Amino acid sequence: NNDGRISDNRFQISQTSVDLAATAHFNLNPSLGSKTSVGGQFFRNLTQGVLATGRGLVPGSSTITGASEVEASSTTVEQRSLGSFVEQEMSLKQRLFLTGALRFDGSSSFGKNFDATTYPKASASWLLSEEPFFKVGAINTLRLRGAYGASGRTPGAIDALRYFVPVSAKRAGTSISGVSAGGLGNPDLKPERSSELELGLDMDLFQSRVSVEFTFFDKHTRDALILRPIIGSAGDITSRFENLGKVRNRGGELALNMRVIDKPGLTWDVNLSGSVTHNKILKLGVPSFFEPGTFYQRQVEGYPAGGFWGGKVTYNDANGDHIIAADEITVDTTLRFLGPALPTKEASFNSSIGLFKGRVRLGSQFDYRGGHRVDNSIENYRCYVGNCRGLYDKTAPLREQALAQAAFTGYSSLIVFDEPGWFIKLRELSLTFYAPDRWARALGASTASLTVAGRNLWTITDYSGVDPEVNAFGQDNFNSSDFESQPQVQYWIARVNLSF
Repeated sequence: NNDGRISDNRFQISQTSVDLAATAHFNLNPSLGSKTSVGGQFFRNLTQGVLATGRGLVPGSSTITGASEVEASSTTVEQRSLGSFVEQEMSLKQRLFLTGALRFDGSSSFGKNFDATTYPKASASWLLSEEPFFKVGAINTLRLRGAYGASGRTPGAIDALRYFVPVSAKRAGTSISGVSAGGLGNPDLKPERSSELELGLDMDLFQSRVSVEFTFFDKHTRDALILRPIIGSAGDITSRFENLGKVRNRGGELALNMRVIDKPGLTWDVNLSGSVTHNKILKLGVPSFFEPGTFYQRQVEGYPAGGFWGGKVTYNDANGDHIIAADEITVDTTLRFLGPALPTKEASFNSSIGLFKGRVRLGSQFDYRGGHRVDNSIENYRCYVGNCRGLYDKTAPLREQALAQAAFTGYSSLIVFDEPGWFIKLRELSLTFYAPDRWARALGASTASLTVAGRNLWTITDYSGVDPEVNAFGQDNFNSSDFESQPQVQYWIARVNLSF
């Protein structure tokens, strides 16, 4: 400002971890082996900060002490957790493996009415191809596996705490102070608990030129940590974390690795992997509500967690001029499910080609994400303030013009510019040259190589925004939106590797 302003906000963040573990191996007999493990972990996260602001600087001053009016505050947030585990693994003839384990966890983030929690796990793996009765020529290795386990997600450091924030003011020249509620807290808050069953198999085929991995998973989460809105009588506090309802994630993963070509001067390796996931809120525990901090994402029983909900815009180019005006749209504000906010289908395709007896290698990676919607909030905002293509470009599609009119005429909080979120990206393209040994020795090294690689080079999508992969909220719970978000950066790198 005109009188000068300076801020000095200094933070110190420390993270301390201690891991202790011991493992004992022994054979009960020639066919039966045993491995026993015990251990524990301690974690401590501490954030301390002092925030100071000064106004009215003495000319030439560049410190807080040179200000005529100073405001200062401090913050301290600490979180501690302690865990221990015991695990027992048994092996029979190196073909059948059985494992059982139990973990105990406690944390300062739990509510005062909740103590430590336990997480069990069990798994079995059978190398079926090593059995004498297994006679399948094309299959070199076949392993069947299954596992069950429980895990948890710890609440935030102060989510369970009821605390107050000091407030100071001046009245009639006299300083007065008081407090206001900073957080309601939840003494019953406990970790989000998930239990998961996995079944799968691993195979090597045709002299190990082809390998297949398949996994089916069924994950159930109870006591899910959800930021629940609360009534306005609580003052400035509008939400708190609670353990609500049950959520299910079910799906499958498949990976296929192949050596397509294997010749002295040419090799070609291909890796294809993909997954399908279905998410559903089985029980919410409270009436459905909008996810705090979002306009369009709701928690609704029977639907995906944090899914997009919105109204419907219909239009009619009554005069046939190919321009949609405000009086040619109809807005139904009844909320409808538009789609999940997170991808339900993912796939990756990796290819590696070796040339000239492995001297040159060309690699590529394509990624696919789909089955979800993207909230184009930046387009919604541009139309709301009267600055988007749909309001002025006569060649814009009629639907785009209709949505723009809906946002501009005041329905921006009810109508989401939701679009298909699918995309295919050329994630990486690389070329590596492995130098002859004599070149490396000339540099005083044993091996030398040069790699040139590009990332995020090409995108195929129906999304009209800059990048369907962006999210203004980062990885903040379920929240998802494209609003003033930086797209994935496209870049090239050159790297020289020398081994000595």
